[in-house]
Amino acid sequence: MTFDVGLNTVSGQYGYKDRNSDFDTFGFVVPEGTLLVGINYVYSTYYPLFMLGFGGWREIDDFIIQDYTWEFDVRSAAAATPEPSTATVLLLVTGLIVLAARLVPAQGATRVALIRSSGRARP
Repeated sequence: MTFDVGLNTVSGQYGYKDRNSDFDTFGFVVPEGTLLVGINYVYSTYYPLFMLGFGGWREIDDFIIQDYTWEFDVRSAAAATPEPSTATVLLLVTGLIVLAARLVPAQGATRVALIRSSGRARP
């Protein structure tokens, strides 16, 4: 089965009695240009005491039934890519300004460095 964009649901029922199981299997395809961004599994288990059969109601032992639901959240690859927040952009710009300021020193800073290295001021 090929998933669509949005929430895709697969549900069924699993049974277990005396080491014999009734499993459900399924396969799926996430189409090109989409991303599987979330999976959720919900189930409920119950243990019936009686079952209606051809001979009427009968008591059963060691029988488990489980209802299940799988939910698969598929998004468009373009929609799933988040835009950078304003804070992220401001942090990046601030970092670039600080880096540029350290790489290109001001004219006065160079003169102070010369005074300190020679020990005397130059006219």
